[in-house]
Amino acid sequence: MPNLSATDAASGRWFSFSGRTRRAPFWTWTLVLVVLVALSLALQLIPSDGDGMMWARAGGALVAIIAIVTCVPSVRFAVRRLHDANLSGWFVLIGGIPLIGIPLLLTITLLPSNPRGARFDVRRGAASRGAQPAATRAAAGTARPRAGIPSTPRDRSRH
Repeated sequence: MPNLSATDAASGRWFSFSGRTRRAPFWTWTLVLVVLVALSLALQLIPSDGDGMMWARAGGALVAIIAIVTCVPSVRFAVRRLHDANLSGWFVLIGGIPLIGIPLLLTITLLPSNPRGARFDVRRGAASRGAQPAATRAAAGTARPRAGIPSTPRDRSRH
């Protein structure tokens, strides 16, 4: 099942683009969207009495609502899936290339998880404070020392 928990929504993580999403949750989310859109498009094929446009309007409106409601979460899932494959989230812009963009992006999301994608992870609770991923802080030399462990030779001489 995709990562759709209420705690994500309540903590603001529903719109967080940092971190990673594995293949199974990404493809479950994609499958749910495809089924919802297919069902709403099927509404347009139902014959109706009268002007014959009632179901077509309802189906079109439902597709529009689904697109609006799931736009940001869908991009979030794609960016986090790219992070899991150790790729920048900006690769999601490949989807905008006419004719080949979406198939290419979907092919990229089939890549296996890469352990080096951990550089995109954020510590628990830090995402809401806008903290940098731990790997980024370590590379920048701003990593916080653990409690009780001196971080510099100067601190070590005091103990």
